[in-house]
Amino acid sequence: QNGMGPCVTMLSGGPGEGKSTTIYNLAIVCAQAGQSVILVDCDLRRPTIHDLLDVPNDRGVSNSLRGEGDPLDFIQQTALPKLHVLTAGETPIADIGNLSGDRIRNLLDELKQRYDLVLIDSPPVLGISDGSIIAREVDYVILVIQHRRYPREISLRAKRAVEEVHGNCVGMVLNAVAVK
Repeated sequence: QNGMGPCVTMLSGGPGEGKSTTIYNLAIVCAQAGQSVILVDCDLRRPTIHDLLDVPNDRGVSNSLRGEGDPLDFIQQTALPKLHVLTAGETPIADIGNLSGDRIRNLLDELKQRYDLVLIDSPPVLGISDGSIIAREVDYVILVIQHRRYPREISLRAKRAVEEVHGNCVGMVLNAVAVK
């Protein structure tokens, strides 16, 4: 693995806009194209990546944040040779403090040295601070907006939340658009 790849997250204003599925699909495509990819589930309250990849979720990001081991030890191989995953881990909701910027930065630095591409599934950016902390630490942010799921104002607030922490928003995905 060559490493030193960029770190990208996908954010949305509210839950259910499709960011997990979108970043999962990006991970698959990039791994199939020959890049070494790690997909990290930082949506600790509503983790879905382990289900999408059909891997266990007994240990992951939340365990390492609680000091229960080196996150690198929790990385799992997936069915695709070039795709690894670091799941959210199983943590009682009460035990999840907010992600600290320092811990996230250290984790991302470690991963960037090992993979061509580090992809982070983040919690929704409105409501809890985790999403904006991640937005500040990654190289690129992509906003995922599900067409007409929420009022425009939610998407605008999500964009502002990224800008407030000087996140580098490089574009957006408009999801579930009726082709007609």
